[in-house]
Amino acid sequence: MKNIILVIIFLSVSACVSGQSISYNKNKPTIIPELGIYSGYFYQEQEVFTGRTAGHTGILWAIHDGEKLVDIYFNEQARPNYHTLKFASQFKRLNDYDNMMAKYNNGIGWFNGVRNVELDYIKAGTLSTDIDAFSGASNTPENAMIPLAQKIQARIESGEKKQRAVRIVEQFEDGTVGDLLVVYNQNNTIVDFSFDELIPESIKDEKLIPYAGQSKRCSLDYKIPHPARYGYFFTIDKMKEIILQQNSLLAAESVFEDKFHDAKILPKFKSLVEKLENL
Repeated sequence: MKNIILVIIFLSVSACVSGQSISYNKNKPTIIPELGIYSGYFYQEQEVFTGRTAGHTGILWAIHDGEKLVDIYFNEQARPNYHTLKFASQFKRLNDYDNMMAKYNNGIGWFNGVRNVELDYIKAGTLSTDIDAFSGASNTPENAMIPLAQKIQARIESGEKKQRAVRIVEQFEDGTVGDLLVVYNQNNTIVDFSFDELIPESIKDEKLIPYAGQSKRCSLDYKIPHPARYGYFFTIDKMKEIILQQNSLLAAESVFEDKFHDAKILPKFKSLVEKLENL
């Protein structure tokens, strides 16, 4: 099974982007990316910034199919001495950080500017385009995203093709949206992995409504359902550890031999892995 997965990614040179379209409002974009499958060459840059964003760490990754940009994702880790203790050293995306910022900026949060810049880059199909950095409640797009995008664009133009990635975004029956990202090097070895369940702003499940607009892994408040005891982020980190050690996505099943992990994660994860196998 492992070998099947690894061969597929390097047989698929061009990007595959398919699925349903998610409508969005430029003043309040959804956290849910367009559903579908994205594949291509993978690039990532990160930097601790100075100036007005001093101490924050920006991380930007992009997927490029050799002809155009097909996916991009930015996150920012707050500095250790951030003025609100809850968010010190925490990533700003997919938790209630945005709600806090919106309270002080007429309902517009950090995510607005970040997501709109991402969407503009995707629409243009390149990171070389001039972007109108929608400021939102943050200077992040101008001070962090665009400089990192320029670095990635330089690598793309140089012809660098050291890593590839597959990202699968699919809605589950319970209304949450699965987000799987797997990155491979030139030797078909898995070098990075992430899995999460995004909670749409329109979620109907009463237990999840308090976390609408967040994700189970990134939320600082999400409570794992009984009888599980380990936090969602802890389970995904353990899955990643095993996957990288054994170079196999399905090796992550062994994590759930410990009953304190949330067993409901496994079938959702496996359903996306099956899609990857069938590419």
